[in-house]
Amino acid sequence: MYLLLEMGRRTLYHTPEEKQKANRVKSKQHYDKDKKAICMRRSIRYRDEVQKLDRSFPPSGHPDYWCERAERVASMFTTLIGESSFHFIDNLYRQYIIDHNNNTFRDASIQVGNLLKQVRRAQEDILQDKGVGKELARCEEISASILNVLNALEDVLCHGMSGFGDVVESHSRRELLYQVLPSS
Repeated sequence: MYLLLEMGRRTLYHTPEEKQKANRVKSKQHYDKDKKAICMRRSIRYRDEVQKLDRSFPPSGHPDYWCERAERVASMFTTLIGESSFHFIDNLYRQYIIDHNNNTFRDASIQVGNLLKQVRRAQEDILQDKGVGKELARCEEISASILNVLNALEDVLCHGMSGFGDVVESHSRRELLYQVLPSS
């Protein structure tokens, strides 16, 4: 007399259709839970793709292509932050106070991070094509101003991860990076 014992984990799905149905339910639950973040990432990706389609630049073999590209990024950065980096981040802080949502700073840091990535690419290619000179110095200047804003955004975002109260308290004590650094 033999007693057969099943070993291992019990079978959850007996047919491929059951497994497919369970995966659809799981995917729908994930999408419903994170719909806002997913839509935000998709819209940012779409905007980036639309910007890549901009054909107003000379071909990349043109000697001044990367210098013009860096200046274009500087123009986009200036348009994004407005009159000063302090006012830009302070307006984001005011929005954060209203909606208590860290995505306010996260979205802005993604946009600024994309600009930094573009200007660093231009910086690399300027260094490769033209070497050290006034073009590279201008590109480094643009990169530094974008990096300062990105660091200030990430500072506020880190405080936001500690909690809403930490952001408000640090702001009231003027300890946030954007409040301490000179405005650009």
